[in-house]
Amino acid sequence: MSDELYQFKEGYIEENDKKTVIEKLSKDPDILTLVQKGILPKEEILLHPFTLNQWLSSKQLCDSCKGLSMCKQKQTGYCEEIIYDGVLGTEYHPCVYLKEHLSTQKHLDYYIYNDLPKELATISFESIQLEKEDSAYINAVKEALQGCEEEFGRYFYGTMGTGKTYLSICMLNQFAKQKRKVAFVHCPKFQEKLYGYARWESQEIIDPLLIADVVVFDDIGAEEVTDRYRAVLLSILDDRLQNHKMTIFTSNEDHNSLLSHYRIGSKSDDLNAAMRIIERIQALSKPVKLVSNDKRNLYRTSM
Repeated sequence: MSDELYQFKEGYIEENDKKTVIEKLSKDPDILTLVQKGILPKEEILLHPFTLNQWLSSKQLCDSCKGLSMCKQKQTGYCEEIIYDGVLGTEYHPCVYLKEHLSTQKHLDYYIYNDLPKELATISFESIQLEKEDSAYINAVKEALQGCEEEFGRYFYGTMGTGKTYLSICMLNQFAKQKRKVAFVHCPKFQEKLYGYARWESQEIIDPLLIADVVVFDDIGAEEVTDRYRAVLLSILDDRLQNHKMTIFTSNEDHNSLLSHYRIGSKSDDLNAAMRIIERIQALSKPVKLVSNDKRNLYRTSM
């Protein structure tokens, strides 16, 4: 027996261990399949048994996998594949579960402004189980679907947790899957961002809301009102109205209470400015009231 040693991972393997590995590989159905398909020359079993054995060990981790949450690979979602172009090697490629996950995320590439809650990023109308809903909510879903067909906005309003944001994102995702530029704006966050920008810098966050084909203004009426914010919001809504851009809103307020909200700013009382905002909202969208039960737990999904 030769005393030659073969380095493998952290230790050394003797010649008789190499023979054992070769015998194992020569009978392994996965290795034989590669040989039969012409992917792997048979002599590579003799030349590089430890590389092939390591690949088999990696493959076995994938064979028993039930999903990304159970992945045991060093890089989640990637499986090792044999390649041979005159030299034996391996490459890592996305597994079937990662490919499926990435396909559900592809529409997010069309979000040019994105305040989406992570847990709602991939929802769709198909996610809604209508058989569990009351007639009022079913009508709201129909309104959302009709809004998509008409390409005309909706103003979803009602108490917290009634599914307003959920429906608006279902609409937005539908357009994103059609490769339309979309934007999801959480109004309180937008107001905070605007406050942090100098006037000459703020166009950076305003421009996406002008050019997007469809915009959702989520939780409008929950933000702090300043003269500057009122002016910026009015200019955005006015531009979208003039250019016939579909605009969707969600709010805890009806039009009357929203008018009161925008009337009183941090330093001024401006009824005219508030009325102009409400007029644009009314021209851009159809009001849809939601009165169903709290759905926040129902819609809390894991990604």
